[in-house]
Amino acid sequence: MSKQFTFSHNLVQHIAHLASIPVDETEVASLTQAFNETLEIINSLQSLDVKRVEATHHTTDLTNVLRPDRVDKSQMFSQKEALANAQKTYQGYFVVPQVIKNKKV
Repeated sequence: MSKQFTFSHNLVQHIAHLASIPVDETEVASLTQAFNETLEIINSLQSLDVKRVEATHHTTDLTNVLRPDRVDKSQMFSQKEALANAQKTYQGYFVVPQVIKNKKV
């Protein structure tokens, strides 16, 4: 049997850091426990016998009621209009502060 994945204290801190979500030590402990409880429930589903269950992509017989995907050019901005209120631009693109830093944990 393969080893089951679990969330560690350090992993939860790392995820919070990547998401820029401030969490204190109590919250890290609580989230670690909650994530692992969720994984236990998900892992328990592996023991179910689903050999005779038909695969499905939808649990109801409703049909898609979304609008057709059509471009409405009357609602489009030109590049100049889109960038008009941007604080910083460079060669026709928005410039934003770096969010993800490339460093190892």
